[in-house]
Amino acid sequence: MNVSVEITNYRYDTAEGEPETIRYKVNGTCRNSRDGIKIEYTEPELTGMDETVTTLTAMKDGVVSVNRVGQINTHMIFEEGKMHACIYNTGYFPMQITILAPRLENGLTPKGGCLDVEYSMEIGGQHSAKNRMKLTVTPLGITS
Repeated sequence: MNVSVEITNYRYDTAEGEPETIRYKVNGTCRNSRDGIKIEYTEPELTGMDETVTTLTAMKDGVVSVNRVGQINTHMIFEEGKMHACIYNTGYFPMQITILAPRLENGLTPKGGCLDVEYSMEIGGQHSAKNRMKLTVTPLGITS
């Protein structure tokens, strides 16, 4: 099904002390798969990952995977209360990052819904960022 995906990313530990917010809306697809609910969209230029295809899978066991292919290549795993390591390849060099999601609320269904994840990242064992990613998925033709 064709959907509108509204993504809001918050970065909390900025030098200014104020959260940095990036909000954007893209069209994509939402479908049921054997793994769970799959949302796929192309990142816009304002993210710095333009033309990167993001596939988010909200799995039945509560795990969320985010796979990006294009200008940025990565496969990140978000699971409430657990740490997961992944490789984040910027195109210049790959980095190993660790992700810890203390809170993950998944309300996605094949008809849309919301996903809200708070997570922190470490690069090389050093705290890098505290973030929140919120996705709201709405079937095209339906206004919220």
